[in-house]
Amino acid sequence: MNKKLKKTLTKVILVTHQYTGFFFSLLFLIWFLSGFVLMYKDFPYLQEDERLSKISPLSVQQVLAPQYVVPAEDIGSVESLKLLMLRDRPIYQWEVDGVPYQAHADDGTEVSKVSKEEAEEIVRAFDQKDYQVAQNESSLEMDQWTVRTRFVPYLPFHKITVADHQGLTFYVSSQTGEVMQRLDNVDKMWAWLGAIPHWIYFRDLRVDTPLWRVVVIYLSGFGILMSVSGLVMGIIRLKYRKKQPLKFSPYKKFWFKWHHYTGFVFGLIVCTWIISGYFSMNPSSWSPSTSLSSEEAAIWKGDRRSLFMTDSLLDLSLLYKKEVPKEIKFDHLDARPIAVAQYGDRSTQSMYLDSLQLFTLGEQEVRQLIRKFNSSEVKDISLLNQYDAYYYSKWNRKNLPVWRVSMQDDQQTLYYIDPNKASVEMKYIKLNRFSRWIYQGLHSLDFPALLQRRPLWDIVVIILMLGGTAVSITGVVLTWKWLKRSFRKATR
Repeated sequence: MNKKLKKTLTKVILVTHQYTGFFFSLLFLIWFLSGFVLMYKDFPYLQEDERLSKISPLSVQQVLAPQYVVPAEDIGSVESLKLLMLRDRPIYQWEVDGVPYQAHADDGTEVSKVSKEEAEEIVRAFDQKDYQVAQNESSLEMDQWTVRTRFVPYLPFHKITVADHQGLTFYVSSQTGEVMQRLDNVDKMWAWLGAIPHWIYFRDLRVDTPLWRVVVIYLSGFGILMSVSGLVMGIIRLKYRKKQPLKFSPYKKFWFKWHHYTGFVFGLIVCTWIISGYFSMNPSSWSPSTSLSSEEAAIWKGDRRSLFMTDSLLDLSLLYKKEVPKEIKFDHLDARPIAVAQYGDRSTQSMYLDSLQLFTLGEQEVRQLIRKFNSSEVKDISLLNQYDAYYYSKWNRKNLPVWRVSMQDDQQTLYYIDPNKASVEMKYIKLNRFSRWIYQGLHSLDFPALLQRRPLWDIVVIILMLGGTAVSITGVVLTWKWLKRSFRKATR
């Protein structure tokens, strides 16, 4: 490469890093600082295990069969069906095209909308406390704390704030009577310090999911440009001194020098974090879903109409032998209707409705079911009682045990199957594996060798994030100094 071309390229890289740094150094600092919070505080969602522990147990063991409750025109379109309690009565709840519907399970009558007064009683029953209500207002649209589109079918909400409990607020769906969100001022504070700035999760932007995705992807893309150009410039500017090998920066000024030092040491980490953050948005949908395809799910479940061909009364008493369920979900397995009881401790139990037999999926049953949609040979099958590299949860929210089934196909497919729920929890092909390592691996350092040896994971992540924060702080200071110089020149 001739000197003139090398000089031109160096200048282009330098200008690229300077100008992207002017705009993005503060954003990077915010990302790193909020990342510390996200290590320990997620966005305040009402988690499934908390919801199950608090809802009323199902006090009845015999109800009308679904075909006597669900309208005939909806039977072919029901996406989910479950049995739970509302106002001390059992109800069926189902969805058609994402819209929830409800009817009483004891007589098939329609469930009326939940009033403000009833919502207050639901809140008291949920926490088993005699709360005094400070405020009860209708929330007709998503706000900062119900910002995901999955909340839309359950609007409007009764937004209930109770007195003397640090702003404890409940969102109760007027459509279904379910508590959809529960949080207080402390939860909100951590969200504003962590998840909201880190994910660019501001309400007015997040409600428009396509626009939010575009904004995050473009910010990440320019961030990659900034960090990569900075890493290259850091290498170009190296000035090796034989007598003082640690003083490799040619810069004399304090902030320039320390931006070079911290960037050289931690620049690669900064690059991997922003690149993995970019891939977390799955740009161009390059990584497929980890769920079964619609065709595979249809084969796994079989004819859905079998659920609506049972006796007039459903006898669910076998599911009460362990303890009283909190809710019962209905589904199909290989064209047979099943009921899956969910208990307050997050455990589950399945039963065939056509024979009233409890069951868990054994190895041979799993092999036979998978063979229906994947004709390849099973390479390995084992029952996991602890998380592995692909089926895991930092917050311990995934059920165990699960069957792990490895296939001898071109995609080296992995299935994770819950034997108690009779469901395929996750499916991994080659691209999913790559996505797992390039996103969770590089972004959260969720490597089993670290994550399973906490606090080692915490120590390593904190040290690396402190380095990234130092790079960002020096960049912000340099940006501020540049702005002051530019302002002085403009006002002369």
